Amino acid sequence: MEILVFTNQRTSRKQYCFKQVCYQILGFRVRFTTKIEEFISYQGVKFSYAKKPLGQELFVEAAGLLDEEGFGDFDIKVEDWNSIPCFFKVSKESSIPFDIFSASFYLLVRYEEYLPFVKNKAGGFPVEESTAFKYKFLHRPVVDLWAYQFLEVLQEKYPNIEFPQSTYTIQLQVTVHEAFAFRYKGLLRQLVGFFKQLLSGNLPQAWLQIKTQLRLVKDPLDVYDKIVQLAKKHQFNLKMFFQLSDFSKDNRNINHHKTHYQHLIKSMGDYFETGLLPGKTAIFEAEQLQKEKKRWKEIAKQEVKRVLVKKFPLSFPESYINFEKALIKEDYSMGYADELGFRAGSCTPFLFYNLNAEEVTPLKIHPFALHSSILRNKQSHEIQEKLTKIKSDLQAVNGSFNLNFENEDFKSEQFTKTKEFIIQLHATD
Repeated sequence: MEILVFTNQRTSRKQYCFKQVCYQILGFRVRFTTKIEEFISYQGVKFSYAKKPLGQELFVEAAGLLDEEGFGDFDIKVEDWNSIPCFFKVSKESSIPFDIFSASFYLLVRYEEYLPFVKNKAGGFPVEESTAFKYKFLHRPVVDLWAYQFLEVLQEKYPNIEFPQSTYTIQLQVTVHEAFAFRYKGLLRQLVGFFKQLLSGNLPQAWLQIKTQLRLVKDPLDVYDKIVQLAKKHQFNLKMFFQLSDFSKDNRNINHHKTHYQHLIKSMGDYFETGLLPGKTAIFEAEQLQKEKKRWKEIAKQEVKRVLVKKFPLSFPESYINFEKALIKEDYSMGYADELGFRAGSCTPFLFYNLNAEEVTPLKIHPFALHSSILRNKQSHEIQEKLTKIKSDLQAVNGSFNLNFENEDFKSEQFTKTKEFIIQLHATD
């Protein structure tokens, strides 16, 4: 179904935002017109988006953000629209009380991350500085909720309107920064690690290392068969990401030339879609990213299609500009490591809009809502209420619950807890 939108001028911001809200979330094709006569004579679903209504049509008042270029500071005031936080309030002439398109654009393009801010200890954007955190709606996919509220307004005006239905899903991303805890590492690294455990008094870990090297037990991080079986049994959509950086204080993985590591990457590619974990330098430097891309192609026998940044801060927009120039198609890094919720206010994949150049890029961003470190660093009762609310909201908008885990989360002592947690969120009741 097509929606006709009257607007005084077409802009790249409007085309980007309306396509995301109306098409990607709700499933409607959008066509713009600047001709009043064409809008009035159109017999299908339509509304105007401007400063003033043309007549008695369905009218959404524009706050103005989508007609601007560049960026500046805004005085954001958050109020409620049917119990959903909203901002960019407009006049009572509008059929809805907020310009949800300007608000959606503000969140999706990460407008506030283009403005000056003090970086956190990791060197990234502090979650505490985000509008969503300050106004306590970080854990809600507000862009999707606004879209569905707007759908109800459309259905009141056009009762016969139909839109494609999607379903609530769980999407898992599993990162492999360190493929094995002890196996396949050089002799020097093994000896250094062993004596560190002894000197620190961690005798159980030292003994585990000995047993692993003697093949008496399986390597603690060799959890890949269990992950495959879990995904198969419960039909989880799972992607796995591997690091191919040079050895450094930030990368303790085994060498990417190791046959066992290359075999692991290839074998996991038989079961799941796989991708690259860019090293700390590759996130910012195109030359290093190209080097890691080349390694990936030599091992996986295919181009890198997707990346995920997890242990290092995502720098916005520099990281995405680097990925887009490297012809990466998909990114799974949009979220916070220390808080549950939606960094860009949405659970629906969206394209990276470069605010510096005012252009839409082909890089598709898949936002995640949960970083597994939260489960390790916070008490379960602290996050259970938010998780319940997130799941409820996602089911209401037929959204996708993206979860970022590490292979470490599937070790023997944590496997049962991780499995039960995922299954609970996967249930649709």
